[in-house]
Amino acid sequence: MHNDMPNDAQRLAVASFRTFLQREVLPVVRESRDRPIPKGHMRELTQGLAEFGLPGASLSEEQGGLGLARHTEAMLFEELARVSADVALCVKTNKAIAAFLAALPPQQAAAGERYLPDILSGRGFGAFCLDEAETAGTVTARREGDEFVLDGEQAWVANGRYADFVVLAARIEDGSCIHLLVERRAHGFVARNSERIALNSHSTAQICFSGTRVPASQLLGAELRDSLRALTAARIDTGLLGVGLMRAALDLCLECAGRREDASMTLAAPLAQMATLVDAARLLCLRAYELLDDGQACDLQVAMAKWYAGEMAVRVCRDAVQLHGADGLARAFDVERLAREAIALPLCEGSTEWHQRLIAQSLLGDAASLQTP
Repeated sequence: MHNDMPNDAQRLAVASFRTFLQREVLPVVRESRDRPIPKGHMRELTQGLAEFGLPGASLSEEQGGLGLARHTEAMLFEELARVSADVALCVKTNKAIAAFLAALPPQQAAAGERYLPDILSGRGFGAFCLDEAETAGTVTARREGDEFVLDGEQAWVANGRYADFVVLAARIEDGSCIHLLVERRAHGFVARNSERIALNSHSTAQICFSGTRVPASQLLGAELRDSLRALTAARIDTGLLGVGLMRAALDLCLECAGRREDASMTLAAPLAQMATLVDAARLLCLRAYELLDDGQACDLQVAMAKWYAGEMAVRVCRDAVQLHGADGLARAFDVERLAREAIALPLCEGSTEWHQRLIAQSLLGDAASLQTP
């Protein structure tokens, strides 16, 4: 791992982006706290964010991106997550959709050419209707002539109510899985928002299909391995969401410490622990990104980054509530919101237990190979 320090260009990009976030995004986020941001308002935000490279910063210029280093993209995304996990979740999903479309096989390049420009410009929204195993949910598809007829539903779909189209995995009669690109306007599906403990300004929805007819031309085909690697990066992005939440909680604790005369005596240890956990989680995420960019097997490192950052976000935000005392429980203080948002992260993109099993299986597999003569 290179562990390169940010260069002057990266610092300038982050500083400019931070100014935009404070001026344009933060007021909307504060106004809509725990209430859905309407699609039109979210589109205004995502179009502004697109000017700084999200969601396509690390895509090549030939693909419509900016061709920036993944490290730079991660720095920008972390800044967004620090200001709003809700908006960052929307962008995270569009990042995964953009990477998916850009990596489609040549024979399916037309789909990328059709949908990718709107995603990269912030004008459009996409979503994945896939289960945790990245195969299929509870949606079935039957072939009728030149169409597939879809029935069923998929719960907990990020960007669900915003989505102009979804990448859907469905089961056909022989039990195998197919992937389709389904448009809301042309083909039709219904999205029902899901209320949660937090992150309700972002749209997470149940997507329902009932006799939905989709032309067979929307079939994405079987060779999607490289495209579905976008979901691996999405897990790392979830880790960076945790880093952003931790940074926001730490900032609030530093402000609180500045108002207390005894801060140097009573808060030194917890503040130091928070700052260390933030850096540790960030470094795990950056290591996973580097391995992914290098084309190396990195399931182990991605799992470590995702579960560690998510669980440490819960710990840091909980400790932030504790350091604020009774004020930490008041809705007037952002620390209360951060604690609720952090609780959701260990369940996103695979639970902590799921990732820990993956890590253990990898370690046990390596141990067995070392013992094989």
